Amino acid sequence: MPSINSLLDKHGAVPIMTTFPDPEVEWLTPAQFERRYGYPPGRVEDTLSDAELAAVADKNRLTLTEDRLEAFDRLVRLWNGECVGPGDVHLIADRIPSWEDVLGDLEAEELAALRPSTQNVEQKYIDEFGDREWFNPSPPPSWLRSTYIARNRADYDITERARTLVTHREDLPNLHGDPHEGLTHRVGVGIEAARATITEQRRVETYVPIGGHVVDLLQRDRADGAKRVGEMMTGHHNNQLNRSTWRKLEELGYPSILIFDDRATARRVLNHWNARCVDVPGAPFESDLNVSWTRKKFTEAANDPTSDWPVEDILTITSAWSELEQDATPTRQEILSVKW
Repeated sequence: MPSINSLLDKHGAVPIMTTFPDPEVEWLTPAQFERRYGYPPGRVEDTLSDAELAAVADKNRLTLTEDRLEAFDRLVRLWNGECVGPGDVHLIADRIPSWEDVLGDLEAEELAALRPSTQNVEQKYIDEFGDREWFNPSPPPSWLRSTYIARNRADYDITERARTLVTHREDLPNLHGDPHEGLTHRVGVGIEAARATITEQRRVETYVPIGGHVVDLLQRDRADGAKRVGEMMTGHHNNQLNRSTWRKLEELGYPSILIFDDRATARRVLNHWNARCVDVPGAPFESDLNVSWTRKKFTEAANDPTSDWPVEDILTITSAWSELEQDATPTRQEILSVKW
C-alpha cells in the first residue's frame, strides 16, 4: 500500500477508509485531516497522548451556544407540529417553510456549523476512483441535511447525529414520531393527518400500537367508529422494509391507506409487492403512476366482496396536499389544531 506521504504528493489528499456498515473511502485534505484528528497526516508516531486525544475530542465536539441551542429547540418543535421562528411558521400550514422563516433571526455564523455541508469531493478523485465500490463522494457528516419534499426544499432535516444529540439533552423537547424516519416521513404523516381530519372528517391518531404492530396513522369514522390504518412510505426504504409493511397490512386486516413521498416510490413499491407479495390491482405499472386511476382501481378492489385486497386508497404527499387545499380549503387554525 502506498505511504501517506506518497498519496499526498500525488493527490494532495489522504484516503480515510472505513469498513462498517459498508466499505467507504473519504478523502481529506491535510488541513481537514489535522482538524479532525489533531495531528498532520504522515506523522510518524503511532499513538497520541491523552492530552492530544482530549484536544481532538474537543475540536470535534459541537459547542451549544445560545443560538445553536435555540436552533435545535425550534427545529424539534417545528418537527413536532408547533409554530416557530420569526414568522411563527408551521411545517404543514406553511408548506415546508424556508431556513430563513425558521431560523433567520439567529446569528448566521453560529448556525454555519449545523447547516448541510456544501463541500464535495473534488472531481479528480471522482474521475479516478468513482467506479470503486468503496468510494463515497458524499459530503462529510453534518448535523442537518437538505431534503426536497413535494418540490419544496428544507435545509433542516435532522440527521441521526442531531437526533442523538437531541435525545440526550434534557433542555430540548422530545421528537415525535418514528425514531428511524426523516423529515419526509414526518411531513407525510402530518399532511395525511390533516387531510383525514379536515377533508374526511375522521378522528386521527398517529404512531399507534395495534395488533402487535405500530401504524403511522389510525383513522376512525366519526359516525360508526370504523377503523382504517395509514402507512407513510418513502424512497429510502429498502425492499425488505417494503415487504414488512405489506405483511403488517395483511396481518392487521383493516382497510388501509398508503401515502408515498412521490409517484416514483409508489410505482417501485407496488411493482415489488406485485412481484413478491400479492397481486396488486392494476400492476405492473410500466410508467409514471397515475394516482387518480390507481386510487380508483384500489377502491374497487377493496370494496369487492370476492377480493381480500386491503388498500382502499393511495396518495402522494403532493396529491394529499392538493386534496386538502382544494377540496376542504381549511383555515390556518384548522391545520394548526391537528395533532400528529
